[in-house]
Amino acid sequence: MKQLPVYKKLQLKSPDKVFNYLMNTMLPTINDWSYLVDWKKVSKHIKDIEICLNTMNYLIGKKNITDEFKYLLKKHPEIKHILPVLVACRKDSITLLTSKNQNNLQSKEFNFKNLSDEDALNFADRAGLLKLLSSNKIKNLVDYTFGIEVGLDSNARKNRAGKAMEQLIDKHIKRICKKNNFVYLASATRSKVKKQWGIDLPVDETNRIIDFIIKKDHQLYLIEVNFYSVGGSKLKSTAGEYKDIYKFWKKHNIQFIWITDGWGWKTTQRPLQEAFNELDYILNVKMLLDGVLECILTN
Repeated sequence: MKQLPVYKKLQLKSPDKVFNYLMNTMLPTINDWSYLVDWKKVSKHIKDIEICLNTMNYLIGKKNITDEFKYLLKKHPEIKHILPVLVACRKDSITLLTSKNQNNLQSKEFNFKNLSDEDALNFADRAGLLKLLSSNKIKNLVDYTFGIEVGLDSNARKNRAGKAMEQLIDKHIKRICKKNNFVYLASATRSKVKKQWGIDLPVDETNRIIDFIIKKDHQLYLIEVNFYSVGGSKLKSTAGEYKDIYKFWKKHNIQFIWITDGWGWKTTQRPLQEAFNELDYILNVKMLLDGVLECILTN
């Protein structure tokens, strides 16, 4: 690591003290209330299919459900498109085993953009939808599907956690750059850098996306950002990868800054310490707020 004036202000007079500070100020979470449910997205998904859902409400409680479903398909064939949503799936096509005979496994693709009435009936029946609709266990398919969409949205929480870290860092990078007349790019690629600044950025992988690049005069600072709430082998491999990236960009006179956080590092401390000893700059969110990033960029 490189010593910085800000470390002295924080009473961190040795590399060991800086590393201990890094570890002791790791955050348990980066998530705010928006992590739980993206209500705007859920509402949009419902609005897109609400007419079809209300049309299918006709089937609720019907005794002769098979004939009623056939009747509805003739009148409103567009309801076929929403069948996968009713079983908590957003795919346009689903392939399922239709026969599990020991000597003859058979599968069938259900393409909901081009589904025959016969296949729609088969899917609704075998998936249990007809039984559910006729049973009166649900009263309104719009409400039922709203619950499904909330459940499906929980699958996106991992992405929201990653974006929350990037959004937080972006906010502070924007502030620092505005204050010091620097410019920056988020989610930067080689082509984006060439188009924006006319610079041929050397990259070790042609499709590499860099979280942030700050340009100060003729000096580039490449910043990678991540958050780990749990430990594991991924953290070890990330630390190893960033050591290689650091060496690559240092050869091209490009500064590399790694901003990482999360209690996952508390159980995977050794690879982070090895990277800390080799890289010039590793900091967490607290150190960013302490002014470490701005100190790096202005010294």
